[in-house]
Amino acid sequence: MTKKLEELLNIAPSDDSTEMLPEEVEPSKAIEVVDKVEKELKEVDDIESALAGVENLTANDKEMDEIATKADDTFDNLMDLGMNVEARFSGQIFDTASKMLQIKLNAKQAKIDKKLKMVELQLRKKALDARIDRDMGKIDGAENGEATVLSRNELLDRILNKNDTKDNK
Repeated sequence: MTKKLEELLNIAPSDDSTEMLPEEVEPSKAIEVVDKVEKELKEVDDIESALAGVENLTANDKEMDEIATKADDTFDNLMDLGMNVEARFSGQIFDTASKMLQIKLNAKQAKIDKKLKMVELQLRKKALDARIDRDMGKIDGAENGEATVLSRNELLDRILNKNDTKDNK
């Protein structure tokens, strides 16, 4: 800590001879962490590469942005016009201006919906690929699970018994 911070916080001066050393990590744990991080980065890269493979993904975004911009400009023009005409004509002009805002909103919503749909499709594809790999036995170390059919009461009894045995220890 610096002297200014010590004075500001009214803390006793620290002894500079005792420096904090980082915890030592076992090499095997460090390798596991590095492997896990590399695996996660590979998955992120796969998703990004899948997004890049979709054709005209940005073309539609640009078109929707142009539509939204034109609708916004038209709204501003109609609002100015509505303020400068007689009251009996302004109602229809303001109604048309509100429709322009609805068009802008729909264009922005369509853009967002398309992106969400693409992400959803990629997640479905990844899940389907994982299921196919599992079913084909390509995943190393895949375990075959066993299932037991239980009633709700039996399940609650097992959970409560497990908790009781933990409390008694």
